[in-house]
Amino acid sequence: MGIFDGKAIIFMKSVIVVVIVSLMHCSASFLGNSILKTSRHSCGVPFVSKTQLMMDNSLNHIGENMTSDCDMDVLAKDGPEKEVRKCHTSTVCMVPPDSAKLVWERLSRARRQLLDPGYYRWPPHANLLYPFIQYSLKGNKLDEALFLECTEKLANVTANMRPFTVALEELGTFGGQKRGVLWMYPKSYYEDKYNEGDDSNSSNEVEPLIELQGRLQGAFPNCSDQRKVAGKYNPHMTLTHCVNLEEAERKKSEIEAWWEPLTFTCAEIYLLRRSGDGGQFEITAKIKLGTSKVESFVPPLPFENMPHTEEEWVLKERMKLKKRRNRRGRRGGTRRKANSYEAIPEESRSEEGEIKEWRDLTKNT
Repeated sequence: MGIFDGKAIIFMKSVIVVVIVSLMHCSASFLGNSILKTSRHSCGVPFVSKTQLMMDNSLNHIGENMTSDCDMDVLAKDGPEKEVRKCHTSTVCMVPPDSAKLVWERLSRARRQLLDPGYYRWPPHANLLYPFIQYSLKGNKLDEALFLECTEKLANVTANMRPFTVALEELGTFGGQKRGVLWMYPKSYYEDKYNEGDDSNSSNEVEPLIELQGRLQGAFPNCSDQRKVAGKYNPHMTLTHCVNLEEAERKKSEIEAWWEPLTFTCAEIYLLRRSGDGGQFEITAKIKLGTSKVESFVPPLPFENMPHTEEEWVLKERMKLKKRRNRRGRRGGTRRKANSYEAIPEESRSEEGEIKEWRDLTKNT
């Protein structure tokens, strides 16, 4: 009995030790996760729960097809955080109104002369929040609740901004040895102050478009990509992408030889989306400045002055740009599948194959 009692005591001590070690391990794990979550938030990186990550793994094969077209993020809102995605197929931007025919005509002429790869995909625009929230579901349908939440947040901002004038007078470039961009600077001002000679339009005054972008980013703090360079917003309307900065500077001189200043009124901003790699950005909502009025479009509405089909030269230039980006690693590596209309990784489709597909689709039209 003495031996048995001794063994029982040893066994009980072993159980107690195991329980204590287990509790210590659980506490360390909980503390580690708490520190990780806190540190990721403090660094501006959204925390994604393990449950959500597992769900996205099963739906979108994260880690096998990671894509820059859709990134995990958190939509800022009151109450519990809501995990959403930012997408390069969604943008909030300024676009000249369809009624500004001369502006569209001149910008289109310049973009065609410059062989702009985005001539079919993009309207002439200045991005305000891009990439923006992915508010599309599988099958290219709207997530109505998320779409409504986004448009309401946008309208809350625009209600406190009045229409302003945009002047297209100055061209600019940026880039380096492996990339060049030629762009138009959209100078913005309030017409009444400008005419009255109000010194509030001086160089120290924030231009309306820059102020608008700042307020929008305040409503969507995680959509801060437009301020990644030098921590400030530099409004620009891209005219074309070039091989390098030297080529962009040469093309800049070509456009400056005939460009004449133009103006238009910005009375609304646009929420746009495109379907798939070759899709065109179309209007899902117009949000008026000075009011909280939102005009939604289901299905999305194309711009009146945009081309109806992608010409072969545009497709070829787009493929060249894609190849350069892949070479630089901007869209390299594995890609996460997005919705069904984004399921094909861009780099898996060869230039020749995509051009052949385009010819097959257009030969009978």
